[in-house]
Amino acid sequence: MSKITIIETSLDAPQVTNGILQRLSKSDSVFAKWAKDLDIVPLIRGCAKNALELLSTIDGIRLGTHVEDYYGNRTDNHNGHKFIGVLRSDKLPGGLGVYMEDNGEIKFAADDYESEWGVEIERLQKAFENAFIAEAGRTFMKFKKYQVKIVPEILNGSIVFTVQGLKAGGV
Repeated sequence: MSKITIIETSLDAPQVTNGILQRLSKSDSVFAKWAKDLDIVPLIRGCAKNALELLSTIDGIRLGTHVEDYYGNRTDNHNGHKFIGVLRSDKLPGGLGVYMEDNGEIKFAADDYESEWGVEIERLQKAFENAFIAEAGRTFMKFKKYQVKIVPEILNGSIVFTVQGLKAGGV
């Protein structure tokens, strides 16, 4: 029997965002003070949404709202946590659901009924993680008045992102 299951890994988004904040705060005491009191959970949700949108611009990846199992059963949540979005591809027609726990931890849900779906689940999950890190970096750099753009690339079959920033008024 097919079922939608939790994928055994998750993205510790609070740790990722706190790490980025710490790096950006090292040389900027005003930013460090602001970041110290920041509630990062809403920012994590925003970065996750932006990461999903960014991935939907990659050829072969589509954004959806529900995960579907082998038998066509659909859901827009996992254990009461509504999906922020669902990544689909031709190799994973049921999609990979992305949702967030109350503490900001990001988790994934998908049907892994077919063995080849597991490979695509891993690929999409890694792509999401890379996109999330790029989006978090972009978001915090914008707070520091950088003009930022994210450039997606395919390297050795993996989707990676380069964050390019220029300090406003800088050279």
